[in-house]
Formats: sequence, C-alpha cells, structure tokens
Amino acid sequence: MEKKGAEIDTLIDGVVAKVIGRSSLQLLASPCYFEQYGAPSTLEMLREHHLIFWKQSYQTFMSRQGKCGAYFQNARLTVNNWEAARNAAVAGYGITQLPSAYCQKEIEQGALVPVIYF
Repeated sequence: MEKKGAEIDTLIDGVVAKVIGRSSLQLLASPCYFEQYGAPSTLEMLREHHLIFWKQSYQTFMSRQGKCGAYFQNARLTVNNWEAARNAAVAGYGITQLPSAYCQKEIEQGALVPVIYF
C-alpha cells in the first residue's frame, strides 16, 4: 500500500514564533481595467470580472464585513508570484489581491487602484 501525504510531528523544542508585523491584502487593478470593465461594488460582482490568481486555480476574497467567498471561474491568469500578479494588474489584465505594502509604489503613482471596499 502506498502512503501519501506528509507526517506532521510536534514542534521542535526551543523554537519560538513571534509576530513581527501584520500585512493586509487589497484588491487592486489598473485604472484602464476599471475604465473598460467598471469596478465591482460587492463581493458577488467579482464573478463578473477578470481575476488574476496566484498559486492556485481559485482565490479566496474577504469583504470588510468578514464575508468570505472563493472564486474558481473567471481566472484570466494564474501566476506563481506576487511580482507577476502585480505586473499583470498594472498591464490591465484584471483584478488581483496582494499585500498593500508590496504595491504601495504603484498605488501612489496611480498605476494600481484599490477596489472600493465592500
């Protein structure tokens, strides 16, 4: 019988984990994307938009009210790193979800615009 998966054991003695900071995720797209397709005003409206996912073929989004939704369709592009997702969003390929701090420069320059919080 073939065994699949990984064995998870107890933590290593002496290893300590500490919170060193917090990062918030933001939904972002380029101004030209919003000019062409409009901006979603609800979490459900994301289904009607081109989305840029990273790492998997679905993405989970959360509204400010804590409502969560996973989206499997409308992934116009799936990438494996933040830089590719950011560059695709700047180029107008769709809406992506990235850490705010990672895209701060593009937000300040107007290359990326946060989706209005729902």
